[in-house]
Amino acid sequence: MLKRILALLGVAALLGMVLLTLFLAVTGSPYFMASLFAMIVIPVFIYGYMIILRILSRGQKDRIRDILEQGADAGDMEEKED
Repeated sequence: MLKRILALLGVAALLGMVLLTLFLAVTGSPYFMASLFAMIVIPVFIYGYMIILRILSRGQKDRIRDILEQGADAGDMEEKED
């Protein structure tokens, strides 16, 4: 439920950025280029952050699995020594 609310807030923020950029373009504001830049760069950064987070979390799961397997192997070796 929290993810859905955050997703809707994100969509509303992006829609607001688009409408603000459109308004600034129509009025000829000097802030139009800054708004256009932010409208393009912010979603790209968010997308890149999501990709990096997905890669890092996948690697973390693999590391945890390797540690658990090594721990199980070490436990087998201790039992064999006894």
